[in-house]
Amino acid sequence: MINKQKNNKKSKETAKVILQSIGLAALVTSVMVFPGLAHVVKWVEESARESRLRAKRVLNDLQKRKVIKLVKDGSGWKLYLTKKGKNQLKKYQLKDLKVIRPVRWDGMWRMVMFDIPESSKYLRDFIRRKLNTLGFIAIQKSIYMHPFPCKEIVEFFRDYYRLKAGELYIFEARVIEGEKILKKYFKLK
Repeated sequence: MINKQKNNKKSKETAKVILQSIGLAALVTSVMVFPGLAHVVKWVEESARESRLRAKRVLNDLQKRKVIKLVKDGSGWKLYLTKKGKNQLKKYQLKDLKVIRPVRWDGMWRMVMFDIPESSKYLRDFIRRKLNTLGFIAIQKSIYMHPFPCKEIVEFFRDYYRLKAGELYIFEARVIEGEKILKKYFKLK
């Protein structure tokens, strides 16, 4: 039973790596196409025999679940991320979000505010929990502060949750009231 859970976890991690690789290639090429299987095949070949077999099983499973689509054309094989695959990749990205602490603070405060309707209470609560997890501090129920760049996180939330204009904002400021307490909280000089 434990061995089966361990293998299942490894398979899920392998699927995540494959989807992230395809997604990264898509960002580089600006389309959701992964030309050829060279990168995946190389990665598979460099792995141990067990890992190669798992990767092949995972690729087949991803194809069966219509997460990826493998197409042969005149120049070789192409691996496409389907709509379902794009959604799965976004879920992985949401789970892996992080605010990166730069070597030197730029002296700017980031204030994230949201005004999401009562009918979407679950979404408001999720955004609150996620902002807390990412290290933001709540100033009010819908206003959070952070000293480090986080615009991409706000844009990701807007895209992922299809938020309308005016439902999620980010502001930057050099001077804010209560800065001394915030500096202490974030361990800034």
